[in-house]
Order: sequence, then structure tokens, then C-alpha cells
Amino acid sequence: MHKISGFCYPLSDEYNVMTLEYPGYGKSEGKSTKTSFEKAANALLVEAHKSGYEDKNIIIVGESLGSAPATYLAAKNNDIHSLVLISPFSKFKYVYGEWKVIKYILKYTKKDIQFDNLSKMNKISCPLHIFHSIEDPIFPLELHSQKLCDEYNKANNKNIKIEKMSSGHNRSEGNAMKLRIFCIIKI
Repeated sequence: MHKISGFCYPLSDEYNVMTLEYPGYGKSEGKSTKTSFEKAANALLVEAHKSGYEDKNIIIVGESLGSAPATYLAAKNNDIHSLVLISPFSKFKYVYGEWKVIKYILKYTKKDIQFDNLSKMNKISCPLHIFHSIEDPIFPLELHSQKLCDEYNKANNKNIKIEKMSSGHNRSEGNAMKLRIFCIIKI
């Protein structure tokens, strides 16, 4: 674990925040594969449990590519307090045709990674909060967050809505977006 991300830093005053770097990213060693991402996510949850936190008090947050391990953990652990997804994708294979700079992602991941957040929505029973930019050029809201929201609502007989922003991809609207997330997930 290294430096706390910009999103998490404001929360660290009132919450204990644990973050991870995926294998092959930043200072983390190893190769980026679906299995290595899932192992890293599992290790983070194990560390939270060792630190005395129960699932019912854990909020999992995943942004962009981080939505894959976050969704994976929430689908496996039904007692998680809630799942927050920021600019998530529905299926990683849909990204290939959309993003002009896909070579950037493929530089860090194997081409055979087939993350599928959509198929996990029917396994998630905790509350779900989705934040997505209406101007996201990488993961268009309609193709990604809307599909996730629809599938979650169908599986859980819910009617959650997407919190829409106007900030592009991976660029929150500063403190306003952080405060909205903070207000929704404060326990």
C-alpha cells in the first residue's frame, strides 16, 4: 500500500481508508491479469479483516478499471456495507472499440483480460451507488453504468439511479463530487 489517492484522502480524516495498487501498476510488482487483480482484492479484504473490520462496516469503492476488483469483492461477500462505483465499465471487451488510446490500457494489462462487471450484478445484494460522467469518452454512461444499474435493479427489485456528473473520465468535479459520495456512504 502506498500514497492514498486523491479521492480517498479527504475521507481519511473520518474513516480508515485502505487502498491497493494492482500488480504491475505503480510500485507494485507482478503481472496484470484478471487472477492477479482478484488476488490483490482478496488480500486487501483479508487485511481489513485482520485489522478488526467486519464486512458490515466495509464500503468498497472502485473507480474505472478499479470497478472490476470492487465488483468482484462485493459479489463474493454479501455482507459488505455497500459498493460505490465511479466511472465503471460493464464489460471490459466493450472498451476495446471505444477508446482511442486503448494501447495505454493494454500496455498495463494482458489482452486476454475479460472483466465482466455486468454478469456480477445479480450476485450483489449490498446497496450500490454509481457515479458517472455524462461526458465520459472512455466508458460512455449508457453502455456501461446504465447497463450495470439496470441489471442490479432487475436482480434486486430496486430502483437506484446513477449520480451523473459532467467531468470526463477519472476527473471528479472536485469537492462537490467527493461530498456527495461522502454523504451517501457515511455510516
